[in-house]
Amino acid sequence: MKLFSPSAAIAASAILNYDLELIAEWSLSNSLTLNPAKFQYLSIGSSVLLSRVQSFYVSYSVPLNTLSVARILGLCVNSSSSFVQYISLKCRAVYLRLHLLYPLYHILTVSQKLHFSQLLILI
Repeated sequence: MKLFSPSAAIAASAILNYDLELIAEWSLSNSLTLNPAKFQYLSIGSSVLLSRVQSFYVSYSVPLNTLSVARILGLCVNSSSSFVQYISLKCRAVYLRLHLLYPLYHILTVSQKLHFSQLLILI
């Protein structure tokens, strides 16, 4: 992972493409083949910044696949750095778990209900 300031977006693209070119050359010199179809990247930033970022290439002929959403350690990250999908997924999971506990609604005390809801949100 490389991080660059917004003002250096064009230079960052050139640096990353150069690094990818070095990797391709090294792999060829060591009799390794790269599969560009398996290379992917996710650019994170504002729409203005992302419009200035060039495409990335493993070799000059094959562009890398761009991801719009990536799952990193269970966290869904998108190019605009919003976590709407992740929060939506977690809310749905909590709702489904609470729905499973609904038959016990009349048996549990208020403090137990509160405790269960807090546990389910933290999971």
